Formats: sequence, structure tokens, C-alpha cells
Amino acid sequence: MALALSACQTTTQSANTAIDQAIRANSKASTHHTKQMATANKLDHISHANVAYDNINERQKMDIYLPKNHRGNAPVVFYLHGVGFITGDKMEVMGGSHKNVEEMIKRLLDNGYAVVSVGYRFLPNALLNEISNDVTKAFEFVRKNGKQYGLDGNRIAVMGESAGGHLVQ
Repeated sequence: MALALSACQTTTQSANTAIDQAIRANSKASTHHTKQMATANKLDHISHANVAYDNINERQKMDIYLPKNHRGNAPVVFYLHGVGFITGDKMEVMGGSHKNVEEMIKRLLDNGYAVVSVGYRFLPNALLNEISNDVTKAFEFVRKNGKQYGLDGNRIAVMGESAGGHLVQ
């Protein structure tokens, strides 16, 4: 939202204020992420944390959540987090501020679906096409290597929130 606001501002001072607000929001999100990690570590669904799908940037990792007592390769639902391409984290699926997302993910897991939550690079350090390519690389990784993680790379659905919704397209 801060990026959209800064794009609408007509003065440099207003734009700088909006950017400062975005930086403060990003700092708060980092603190929130630490709390989310503590919650996610308590969950029994997480199976593979921080699986690297590329090695260009440390954010190019995914967490794989498998349903309880699954056998064989589970169908996959990719989750792409939001927050305007400037912050956010793959850990939002569990224990985050988005209670509706957490509940939906739990329902998917309870019904036999695996969930892959993808981390990706942010603006301004990456261009939008590079961020989109991160998601494509994550898909390709699961299609190629899914079986070793208990995933069916031929049965994939995708969901996203906010910026993640744009990446789904």
C-alpha cells in the first residue's frame, strides 16, 4: 500500500514520507515473522522447511507442509503470500496475522492436500519479472523433485493473497 501511495504523491516530501512508512512497516513485519516462526515450529504439519528452489537469493526457499498420515504423493496447493512485493514471508500460512489463511491451509492439510508456501525476492532489489520468475522456478522444482518430498508434481493448484494473487496469474 505504501508503494501505491508514494506513486500518487505529487511532492518529493510526501513520497519520502510514504517510503519511510513502508520501511517502518517492513521492520514491524520482521518482528512479526519471528513470532510466526515460533508458532509454526509447534505445528505437526510442517515436513520440510526452507527448501531452496534456486540459489540467487536467500528468499528463494519454500516450506512444504504435508497432511497428517499421508501415504504416497499428495496433491499440491501452492500458497503465495502478499504484502505489496516489499515484505511478507512464506511463514504467513501458519500462526500469522491472516487467520483466514491459516484456517484454509489447515483445512487443505486435513483433507489430504500438501501445501507449499513459497518465498520470493522483493522490490526494489528485484524487478517484477524476476519475482515472477522466482515463482515459476518454485513450480518447476516441485514438478521435477516433488516425489522426494511426498508431492505429486502433476496435481498442482495455486492460491495467493494480495501481491501473491498477482503472482498466481
